[in-house]
Amino acid sequence: GGYILHFRHAQREKWRDSAAFDAYEAANGIDASTSSFARATCLTEQGVEEAKLIGKVFEMTGVKVAQVFSSPSCRARQTAQYAFGDYTVSNALLARTSVLPSQREDFNKALRKLMLDVELPEGQNVVMPGHGQTFVKSATRVLDERRLRKGEPRHETGFYVIERKDGKLFANYRFASFREFANALIEVPLEAANSN
Repeated sequence: GGYILHFRHAQREKWRDSAAFDAYEAANGIDASTSSFARATCLTEQGVEEAKLIGKVFEMTGVKVAQVFSSPSCRARQTAQYAFGDYTVSNALLARTSVLPSQREDFNKALRKLMLDVELPEGQNVVMPGHGQTFVKSATRVLDERRLRKGEPRHETGFYVIERKDGKLFANYRFASFREFANALIEVPLEAANSN
């Protein structure tokens, strides 16, 4: 507990122009899940199940979540919803490819402020579903240090464990996908529970 967990959303279809749909969705405050372009920005059926799994594994392993903030994009909101239920939307978590280049620094400052100001109750974590490029393109502006090897990928459902210490933000660890996290914590019994 005591960390900020920045997730990359669960699986979505790979539409080339998804960032444009995200910008349109966020700028107009619409729910893309009811739009004609839902498949561009929302989770696939597999993504919904991946998000549900995140919540189930957190519950099973005792990872406590105090609060959830989500990017306004449909896939991030759905990841938050299916994994944890309640969440608050923060435009600061929107993919940097979805905002004007002239806005990126303001978005970086807003995300940094959110991460520095959010309450982190002892033994609990804050979860922030967003996008893969948030820290790749702006790591030095949001985080003080990424203590990770360069070039390490973060696939859908992957997340950074961010430590907040003395007014600074450090990405100490990266799970490339949620599978890495689950497989590191779930102990499977040798014998089947319902063997005949």
